[in-house]
Amino acid sequence: MMDRQTGKSRGFGFVEFSASTDIDPILRERHVINEKVCDVKSAVDRETAPPSIHMGMGGAVVGGQGEEHKIFVGNLKAEVNSDYLKTYFEEKSER
Repeated sequence: MMDRQTGKSRGFGFVEFSASTDIDPILRERHVINEKVCDVKSAVDRETAPPSIHMGMGGAVVGGQGEEHKIFVGNLKAEVNSDYLKTYFEEKSER
């Protein structure tokens, strides 16, 4: 996710999966992306999340739609982009 005003990374993103069953194993793992431990949890839909959480759209899509198929990935380094996240989580979900 990028800050709209500065164009800089906000340090988090979203990854969407084709099925919610793909998410459970991902959530149980510890994720280190670019040598940094990341905060990975189920995404919260806009209707139930505080307004300050959802300031923009974007993220990596592994496949599928809907919040039940999406995870939040926080504490990312600025150089991590959506393509990198997609590749990382595709490899994790194939196990």
